[in-house]
Amino acid sequence: MRPLFDDGKGKPSAVTRDYVFDLDETGGAPLLNVFGGKITTFRELAERGLQRLKHIFPNMGGDWTQGVPLPGGEIPNADYETFANSLRDAYPWMGRKLVHHYGRLYGARAKNVIAGQPAQKASAGTSAASFMRQRPAIWSQPSGQRRLKTSCTGAPSIICI
Repeated sequence: MRPLFDDGKGKPSAVTRDYVFDLDETGGAPLLNVFGGKITTFRELAERGLQRLKHIFPNMGGDWTQGVPLPGGEIPNADYETFANSLRDAYPWMGRKLVHHYGRLYGARAKNVIAGQPAQKASAGTSAASFMRQRPAIWSQPSGQRRLKTSCTGAPSIICI
């Protein structure tokens, strides 16, 4: 759900999809509220939000996300078909649909997710949900930032930091 900011200047369908920041510094710790925004501009929104906090965190580094691929987006030449074929070659025991699922879901990090999965447990007919349950935990962050978590049911959890 995305709260939109109503500036009161028109009908509800005309509410802006742009984002609006509201920084509250009155209660001790600062609270930055973000209203609106578009999923396609989330990086810009995050950077501008951090810029609003620069006076609170003066040693904070500058913007860095422009030109950096999203996690898993490090596919050579952005050629997904060649990448998917390399996954199929690396994991011939996985069904085509499951390879496609992991390739689309995790991109270049799919091999990290699949690593260590015994071939005999994940046959060609294994569903994505079944394969996920066989993993103790799944994460996609670099090793220095990993946090391992398993839910109380023992089901895997995806941790993003």
